[in-house]
Amino acid sequence: PVPANVERAVGQAIRMVHVDAVLASDYRSGVLTGSVVDAIRELQGLQGVITTVDSQGELSKFSGFGLVKCNQAEAEAAIGHGLNDAASRERLLLDLRGKLDCRCLVVTRGAEGASMVTDDGYQDIPAVNRSEIFDVTGAGDTVVAVMTAALLAGGSPVEAASLAQVAAGVVVRRWGNAQATRDEIAAALG
Repeated sequence: PVPANVERAVGQAIRMVHVDAVLASDYRSGVLTGSVVDAIRELQGLQGVITTVDSQGELSKFSGFGLVKCNQAEAEAAIGHGLNDAASRERLLLDLRGKLDCRCLVVTRGAEGASMVTDDGYQDIPAVNRSEIFDVTGAGDTVVAVMTAALLAGGSPVEAASLAQVAAGVVVRRWGNAQATRDEIAAALG
């Protein structure tokens, strides 16, 4: 855990920024404490900031965020039930989104793409490039980063998730933590 004075300083710094979005990536390193997450939530409420998170497990800590993204294993741990059955997956993720009180819940499912729940309901977003997967390192980071950028640009959650799947399809073709450039994403879109 970070020392209390560092935690206070991080929270104060967050409250002083003027941004359009905050993307929190929770690697459980001790920085995203409850009070730091509360400071991010305050920005959303006071400034209308888009708040997104790639949570590595502690989903409830980020309730009230605009976008909560996790992978299937993390969602299953939070729910206490598997998500392989399509019929129960929809019901379970609708329920999870309600508990998290988020605008958009995205659960990445590897080669199966992603499942998303918004005010418009449940939707599966297909994966791109299922045949050439080399390394999934950084694919989840890519999904949340591209979704955040697309939402900032005025895209709908479905457009953002679809674009994010294209970008993730680019990065999984490389070894290690790779990034997708604008030109690579454009080329993948054809």
